Amino acid sequence: MSPKRAIPVIRILFWRPASKLKEIKTRPEEGFVYRPADIKNKITPRTKAIFINSPSNPTGIVMSSQQLQGIAQFKKQYIISDEIYHGLVYKDRAHSILRFTPTALLLSTDFPNYTR
Repeated sequence: MSPKRAIPVIRILFWRPASKLKEIKTRPEEGFVYRPADIKNKITPRTKAIFINSPSNPTGIVMSSQQLQGIAQFKKQYIISDEIYHGLVYKDRAHSILRFTPTALLLSTDFPNYTR
């Protein structure tokens, strides 16, 4: 599963033959944040992973701790978190999914900042 507004390369990175990418619709009136209920409704017994990105390109959302906790509740699927823009947040603070689950896989170029 991936966000509806994910950059195209993400779809290419995670596509595999015989796989089906399910997109999660986000809403501008809600700030393009992921809703755990929407994710849950898309999960099937064949779902292997959930892809998120925060800070997000192209919408600019930065998920709060509470929002990331809601995503971390999905224990049977891998959570792949694109945190490449983690070091480019100028207002508030970016949080990592690793605060809420040790089994997430990160995509990042900012690993030194995870030790702070």
